[in-house]
Amino acid sequence: MNNRTMNKIIKVFKTNANSVCRLFCFPFAGGSASFFRDWQNISEQNGIELCAIQMPGREDRIGEGLFTDVDKAVTEIVEAMIDFQDKPYAFFGHSMGTLISFEVTRKLRLLNMRQPDILFVSSGKAPHIQPRRMLHKLSDECFLLKINELGGIPDIILENQDLINLYLPILRADFKMIETYQYTDSQPLDINIVAYGGRLDREVRYQDIAAWEGYSVKPFSIHVYEGDHFYLRNHREVLLQDMFMHIGKSC
Repeated sequence: MNNRTMNKIIKVFKTNANSVCRLFCFPFAGGSASFFRDWQNISEQNGIELCAIQMPGREDRIGEGLFTDVDKAVTEIVEAMIDFQDKPYAFFGHSMGTLISFEVTRKLRLLNMRQPDILFVSSGKAPHIQPRRMLHKLSDECFLLKINELGGIPDIILENQDLINLYLPILRADFKMIETYQYTDSQPLDINIVAYGGRLDREVRYQDIAAWEGYSVKPFSIHVYEGDHFYLRNHREVLLQDMFMHIGKSC
């Protein structure tokens, strides 16, 4: 096995030496790499090698300690990115993933490493916008109720107390990571930022997403789909085709 396939935090669904570009997907709070597995076939058809970030504490990293600090997550991801510098790539982050992918991009720039050609941000507030509430401090019952309003918890988990007990610490750690994050100002990025969101999202508003425009000197675009915070479940194919169109112009 090579270093790329041994990386714990970067999951390569299917190695493709002939790919023209890679797409790294950063999951939402409580999410895992497997959420993006269904993107593999259509990515391969478009000449893109699909990779996803696998945070500790879930799936094949179930026994590892959870991150509660963005900097620690960024450090591990950037170290793994050393093995992925041989071809162009793009980042896609959803919700929590927007914040982590943005900070990884800034760290790569600081270290003079190859940066993504495009940063796709989905259902995520611009980094300077503070959380409107601190969910990770709520009681278990209230915390789960609020998170479920976003639509991110599968029914199979909510209906099984053992799964709730397993999933709850992951969610709480992820939300602590988001809600305690402090943005530090820096020069805008020199890459394209493409933003997406759901028209019915009650947590992340249009203006929260539109504020990403100030984070790059390159052209910015925003696309809004019908749906809530997890609009991408019902708009996967059209979302991916739009992303691949942007990637084709940049990579």
